Amino acid sequence: MAENKKKTTTKRKTNKNMIQDINEVQVATNLAESSITSETNFQEDKAVLVSEKKIQLSVSVVKSIDVPDEVTSVVVENFGAGDLYADPENAVYDIKNIVRPGESKEFKNAKTLVLISTCKPVVSIKFYK
Repeated sequence: MAENKKKTTTKRKTNKNMIQDINEVQVATNLAESSITSETNFQEDKAVLVSEKKIQLSVSVVKSIDVPDEVTSVVVENFGAGDLYADPENAVYDIKNIVRPGESKEFKNAKTLVLISTCKPVVSIKFYK
């Protein structure tokens, strides 16, 4: 008796696709975790949120953001997919400026904010007065 054989094809994932899938899962996981633990040091009840930006930076990008005049505090939160360096004055890779995935950092009375990415972090920037 002749057997009915089905011809099957499988699509192999490349390393690039697999890394992208892993990064997307890590970002989603970090987003879920950070929504629970974000900004534990910052007292939102004492400040008024003026605006918020959410961006994803590319690899090795330096981004300068002007802070509106009425803003007294800026909170930068890294949701994941890479380390972020944040400083109100300089674009410097310094350990004191690092904001790791799942962490946030507050800057008081900053007029500008300089962000440097080491991978592709998803970043939230909240402006308070």
